Amino acid sequence: MNLTADLATRLKSNGNLVDQCADFVRNCNQKIDVIPDSTSKTIKDIRKEIKDHDLIVTKADKGNSVVILKRSDYRQKILEFLNSNNATQCDTFSFSKLNDKVRAAIHGSKYICK
Repeated sequence: MNLTADLATRLKSNGNLVDQCADFVRNCNQKIDVIPDSTSKTIKDIRKEIKDHDLIVTKADKGNSVVILKRSDYRQKILEFLNSNNATQCDTFSFSKLNDKVRAAIHGSKYICK
């Protein structure tokens, strides 16, 4: 099920945007709660294997797929990419400060439904 496409299709019809989103989320939660026990166990087993073997699951560079890599290999590939593109470290940049600014902008926006 493609939730994003389904939501976009539903929102194109006339009606209250907030009510449509709320109904959509309620319906999705009901469908998600009905996952068979065998599927749930499989997901838990996969998560355990990923954790036990220090793996990372990430989107592939090309195509609509994911890859599973050892965390150390993933870090090495990131460093190689950054070095090959002459990236430098910025000691003044802070993700937490940026996150705070973005949250403040969202909460202060009159264009975002709350």
